[in-house]
Amino acid sequence: MPRVHSFLPIEDSNASILVLGSMPGKKSLRAGQYYAHRRNAFWTIMGDIIGAAPTLPYESRLQILKSAGIALWDVLASCARDSSLDADIDEASIFPNDFESFFLAHPHVTDVFFNGSMAEQCFRMRVQPLLE
Repeated sequence: MPRVHSFLPIEDSNASILVLGSMPGKKSLRAGQYYAHRRNAFWTIMGDIIGAAPTLPYESRLQILKSAGIALWDVLASCARDSSLDADIDEASIFPNDFESFFLAHPHVTDVFFNGSMAEQCFRMRVQPLLE
């Protein structure tokens, strides 16, 4: 089973919101972009909320996110997974990102949202206990 690695966070020092996925899918990893699969609703939703529509260039969407105080990252730094599905993640292979350092560098983050149940589950089980 191949090991995959997440991206660096999309962040600004003034971010007040953090949106977390679990791990980028194969299409996103190949493109080097968060939520690159055309059927993923993330950029459509961000377009409706803050104007970061999927029709804009990727770098423009990231700039809009940062300007809106939204940081974007994944709970997992790496894991082993055969497909793009969260259900295919080998739980024994999960290695979370360094959230202690992230939150120290981003003290204005007051809200954390999850882009799926796997992201929330992994954060609550593998990250939150380390932050308390």
